[in-house]
Amino acid sequence: MRRVLFAVISAVALALAMAGCSGNDVPDMSQAQVYEILDSESYPAPDDKGRYKIIIYSRDAKTFEQRAQTAIKAAVDFQKKKNAYEVIVWLEALPKVSERVAIAEYYPFKKSSWGNDKEYIWLVEGSGYEVRGSELNPMDILLNVYLHQ
Repeated sequence: MRRVLFAVISAVALALAMAGCSGNDVPDMSQAQVYEILDSESYPAPDDKGRYKIIIYSRDAKTFEQRAQTAIKAAVDFQKKKNAYEVIVWLEALPKVSERVAIAEYYPFKKSSWGNDKEYIWLVEGSGYEVRGSELNPMDILLNVYLHQ
């Protein structure tokens, strides 16, 4: 089975300072799975603060909920470890989701009404998430996993 690098840009919009968050402000990570960091890269950020992009792999993150929460956990862990200004996470995962968990429909480069190629689109039933190209957007919670400090 071919692995696809699909960017689950985990964007956890935590308050400006992690220390100032109460327990209710931290997103649910109860389904986060064990992951390993395959690669990391830093890039310029304002005021000499660190910005990082990391690529992770999680063998056991099979559902969209698990993938999302694993990416969020990786962003939070890396942000704390490096005291980073921003962390972007790419999750290397298989494109198939178990039918017991959700039904995934995949439309590569769906054409727009103007004839232009749109981003890759995943539509998932049974999950609160919709993946468009490289973005993971929860439909019910604002979650921009760019971890900012």
